[in-house]
Amino acid sequence: MKRILLLLFVLGMVACETPFDPDIEKNTEVVINSFFHPEKPIQVSVSTSNFIPGPQRETPVHEAIVRISSAEGLIETLLEDGKGNYHSAFIPEVGKEYFLNVQAAGFP
Repeated sequence: MKRILLLLFVLGMVACETPFDPDIEKNTEVVINSFFHPEKPIQVSVSTSNFIPGPQRETPVHEAIVRISSAEGLIETLLEDGKGNYHSAFIPEVGKEYFLNVQAAGFP
């Protein structure tokens, strides 16, 4: 019986964990989510990043300036639907390179 208690005590000591609290900067960044599909207008979602241990929720960025351009210049400035989603009437062509520029107040 004493051996079992000693064994349980030793296992309990080995199983102890040291708390780990990493020093992670909690800077909020802009997150851009978009897929360009041929034959479909461009849609872009603009939100802020989440701190990993914190609550996982998407926080939309309103009133951002979202522009699509190509080597020839500006194609269109997208309009927001009020939920952090920006929509375009422009349909991208396969094999052509496009650039996405996003400016949001309070973010570099």
